[in-house]
Amino acid sequence: MHSFSKSATFLALSACASLATQAFSIPFASNQCSTRHKINHPDGSQGVLFDEDCKVAYVLPPAEGRARIAAIARTANLNFCPSVIKIPEISNTLVKSIDDLTKKMSAMIAAFQPLEEELLQLKSTANELEIKAETANSKLKLADIEFENRKQEITEAQKAYNDCVIVSASDAVTLCKSQKEDLAEAKKKFQRFYVGEYKIVREHAEVSSENFKVARRKVEERTKDYAESISPAVELLEKLDKLRLLAGDLYKEYAPLKGLTAQITFNVMWDSILNQYLQKNPSSEFVFEKVPKI
Repeated sequence: MHSFSKSATFLALSACASLATQAFSIPFASNQCSTRHKINHPDGSQGVLFDEDCKVAYVLPPAEGRARIAAIARTANLNFCPSVIKIPEISNTLVKSIDDLTKKMSAMIAAFQPLEEELLQLKSTANELEIKAETANSKLKLADIEFENRKQEITEAQKAYNDCVIVSASDAVTLCKSQKEDLAEAKKKFQRFYVGEYKIVREHAEVSSENFKVARRKVEERTKDYAESISPAVELLEKLDKLRLLAGDLYKEYAPLKGLTAQITFNVMWDSILNQYLQKNPSSEFVFEKVPKI
């Protein structure tokens, strides 16, 4: 086991830090360095950076380089290329067809404007008749209750008269006169109510309900006619849109396939741009170097 003193360790670390600083001086952009000594920049260069002492001009890589393609190998996917190239054309045709059909549908809908107005009027009439039918039926329900009450009065008067006849025996004509009159009055009241009120309320309710049913059937028929008129165009539009989506899906599926493989070599021509800096600045006080790779 080796032992080190604290002073020795400190000196070793200081020496390493000093070497690291010297070896890896960080380039930076300095207006002060560039104004102190003029530099002639060659075409295609991206400029230089400087060290802290303005002694070294670090040349940046050029803006453009050269690419070379080699080892090209075709794949079986190239067979799909004609179809893939045609997909955008098909898609554009479908989109145009959808646009044309949409315009035609707009014209059709405009042509059906009178039918739409008729539908609105029929619906409005149907709503009004529905309210009238509900009101008439509500009155009929009350009349039905009154109808049953009047029938009950007759039933009770008839029972009272029958009971009196049984009890009175041979003298029933005299003793049961008031019960007989009550029965006759109950029947008269029922007849007056039935003919003068109940029958009218019932007929009105039946007519109101029938009028509403007729209006509702008209609305349903006109709605069906309208739907059937534009249904073919709507179905065709949906089919065209599905085909457009299918074309897009096919393109997404086949377009990313690799048609060939190749090796691309890119040369930034860094050494060339460095030499141009040296040629254009032969008397410069800067030392021109490539930017170090850290």
